[in-house]
Amino acid sequence: MLDPRYLRFVFPGLLAAIAIALTVRGLDYAYRLSSPFYYWDHIGYFDAFRNWQANGWDFWSFFHMTHNEHRLGLTKLTMLADIELFGGRNIFLQIMTIATLFASGVLLFSVGTVRLSMPLAASMSLLAGASMIGVVSVGNTAWPTQVQFGYAYLVPLVMFLIGFRANSYGSMAIVILLAIAGSEAMASGILAPIAGVIVAAVYMRDRARMLLFSVAALASVGYYLIPTAHDFPAPPKHGFGLDNLVYFFAAAGNWAQQAGVEWAIRAGVIVAAASAVFGLLSVVADRKRDPSKAVVLSALIYAGMSIAAMAINRGTGGLPEWALTSRYSTPAIFLALSVSALLMLNFTGHRWVRLATTLSGAGVLITVALFSTASDRAVAEMSDIQTSISRASAVALSGQFDADVYRKIYPSAPTVQKIVEFMRDRGIGIFSADRGNQ
Repeated sequence: MLDPRYLRFVFPGLLAAIAIALTVRGLDYAYRLSSPFYYWDHIGYFDAFRNWQANGWDFWSFFHMTHNEHRLGLTKLTMLADIELFGGRNIFLQIMTIATLFASGVLLFSVGTVRLSMPLAASMSLLAGASMIGVVSVGNTAWPTQVQFGYAYLVPLVMFLIGFRANSYGSMAIVILLAIAGSEAMASGILAPIAGVIVAAVYMRDRARMLLFSVAALASVGYYLIPTAHDFPAPPKHGFGLDNLVYFFAAAGNWAQQAGVEWAIRAGVIVAAASAVFGLLSVVADRKRDPSKAVVLSALIYAGMSIAAMAINRGTGGLPEWALTSRYSTPAIFLALSVSALLMLNFTGHRWVRLATTLSGAGVLITVALFSTASDRAVAEMSDIQTSISRASAVALSGQFDADVYRKIYPSAPTVQKIVEFMRDRGIGIFSADRGNQ
């Protein structure tokens, strides 16, 4: 008969095994659907690099220039590292994309499971990390320049973790710097310190933290608004109607897309409702203000605000199917994981209540993890993209020009041709000397 002392390792061991299997599956799809040639947004970033190198742009314009509504300096720095270390073949970019997404899930659950045993906390954290890089997210993991999604959640999470424990001027300065760095991850990054302000005011009721996050929010917005000589901003769409609301729920349930659009919307409604209910219960029921719960609540509010901003800016077309694009899975998964982590932190009261919330949190985590393992929609989407990239790569390597093929990977075929010529001259990317004609 199995010694009862070892039973406490059985469930964590099972979760860890599932996490490893899901991680391997996610990495396998990311590798098989990736490409050394660039695609869409990446071409825009690389064109800024080309203009900086060949056409006299200043570094500030390359680094800080808007791409639609985003400042993507952290992505561009990672792209520079990839060029320097791997000849611009997307290797370092893809490593960092997967690493930051995985780390954001692990870090979130390392905070949310502080009251659990070490084996259980570790296995759940691994499963959360695996969920962030599942097949449903292959649009980010296989399209390496989507590293901004990893930065957009990892950087704010670190900011919350330090901010709600900051007790020195040095740590406060780091919080402000991380808020600025968040604005260079994606435009949604400027919402992160605002989430911190809300939690500091409503949950922690801590004026010092509220002031800290307020200063961080002002610094983030002020930095974001500094112009460059080559800004090309896209004006946001305004208003919020029924179409946007449906889009919001679809986007919040993106991780459940394998079950179809209607079920994704239902999943989004459930997650949004759970966020509101358990967030309010935390504010009302907690006698002692818990910094760990403040971090998770901030993460939850930030993810919800990010999805809402996307629904306002992208969701006016009345097509919730658009919200199920693979690369938009990250905020949805992060939101659902935040709900799970919040439940893991329990509520004060009877031990059976604490047990019920812990089991509910585990159920949410396992549900999200299992749904993240499969998405025919995401795989089909990335397979089509890979086909277009492969054709464009073949044209580029042949030294020919085919506008129709190039427009499949970027709206401006002449821009693609300029980049191809630049890469050929510099031996970058598919023209890297040690890559041959792959």
